[in-house]
Amino acid sequence: MAQRVGGPILNQVIKIFSVLSVITLLGVVFIIIANDSKSNLAHTLEVESDIIEVFSILKDTERGQRGYLISGDSAYLVPYKNGVTFFKTRLARVKTKTLEDVDQQENIRQLDSLSRLKLEEMNEIINLYNSGQQQKAFNQLNTDVGLGLMNKIEVVINRMVNAERKAMRDNEDTYEYYYYALLFLLAFSIVLTLLLLFTFRRKLKPFLTKLEDANDRLKGLVIEKNKEINLRKKQERINDNLIKQLVNKNRELDHFAYIASHDLQEPFRTVENYITLFKEDYEEELSTGDAPQFFRFIDGAVIRMRNLINGLLQYSRIGRSGELTDVDLNVVINEIREDFDVRIQERKVVLTTGDLPTFKGYFFEIKRLLSNIIANAIKFVDNDVTPHINITAEDGEDDIIIKISDNGIGIDEAFHDKIFNMFNRLHSDSVYPGQGIGLAFCKKIMDLHHGEIYVESTKGKGSTFIMHFPKSTDHEEKTQ
Repeated sequence: MAQRVGGPILNQVIKIFSVLSVITLLGVVFIIIANDSKSNLAHTLEVESDIIEVFSILKDTERGQRGYLISGDSAYLVPYKNGVTFFKTRLARVKTKTLEDVDQQENIRQLDSLSRLKLEEMNEIINLYNSGQQQKAFNQLNTDVGLGLMNKIEVVINRMVNAERKAMRDNEDTYEYYYYALLFLLAFSIVLTLLLLFTFRRKLKPFLTKLEDANDRLKGLVIEKNKEINLRKKQERINDNLIKQLVNKNRELDHFAYIASHDLQEPFRTVENYITLFKEDYEEELSTGDAPQFFRFIDGAVIRMRNLINGLLQYSRIGRSGELTDVDLNVVINEIREDFDVRIQERKVVLTTGDLPTFKGYFFEIKRLLSNIIANAIKFVDNDVTPHINITAEDGEDDIIIKISDNGIGIDEAFHDKIFNMFNRLHSDSVYPGQGIGLAFCKKIMDLHHGEIYVESTKGKGSTFIMHFPKSTDHEEKTQ
């Protein structure tokens, strides 16, 4: 049975394939010829436009010459001089575009010869005018020599334009012929294909029945697969909601930190003002005993508290300074050098950099990130050691890696992660002053860029802070 049905079906397939192959081959040939005609048509239009422009430039040159002779204004020499240059350039372009046209090459040769005579004639008249022989220049201008040359040039130009227009009409006729032939071939192939498919379908009916059965089984599998997909999408929606909730919570925490630090400023200033008034009103009573020391403690606590509040306020503002821009790290480092100039001079800091890249980021946040790390590298160094800081960059496969190395006191491995937490200090304020928030700033700035920051360090042997900036990350819009 398979042989009795399969043989005719195979023969039918071969017939359909053969007919469609012939039709397709003819269609390809027609398309190639039509496209070639269309390309020639566009080329002809370009050449015609250039020829007309050549004549227009020559007339502009002549007008510039006449304007100068009549008015004596040298401003008219600008279009004249430009026209001489442009004319030669455009004529050379026409010559290049018509290299395969023998008749046009002869026309160009004549046009080149006549135009040279015309340009020499115009130049001679201008030279007479400039040498003080104005009347002789006008007499030569009023002769028929220049007009005769322009008439001859116009004849050549018209002959060239007419030749291009004839070629354009020929190309249009060829394009239309093969275009309509292609449409007819397409219609014929559609009708023939429908007839062959109708015949083919009758012989395929037994196989179509089996195909329908297989299709029903496939539908059952698709339904099961859709159930799995729906479950996965449901889980993705749950995950998206959780992410949105987390983002909102983070936004609320940032807002709370901003409000808290901002609102604490007023009562804190009140306390500070009353302490000042108290010291002024009771200066004599407070100048003896333990009172001066107590007030020094209070003043120190006030200063530390103000710095902590300002630090918290600045921390909450990270990511609000602007939009993503192209950040050139060389520019950033140069600005940091200027900002730290006094410290660099005092400590005789040796700050070296490699070839630093440019990438997308938040300029002021990145500047603050690098400033904090460089400031720590200057601060956490023994007094008898000259600070050496080296900044390098590596182009990774998926990210840009920035490394800042120093020769400071180093960090114990047990604190490599803790140093990025808010208000986490490893040293007393009397030894190394600070609020313990600089590296927390750095961590938040790297989170803003969807990057990573960590440290490699051994106590007493310096530190290397390493930052990974992703090359292509869809940064979330910053909240205001």
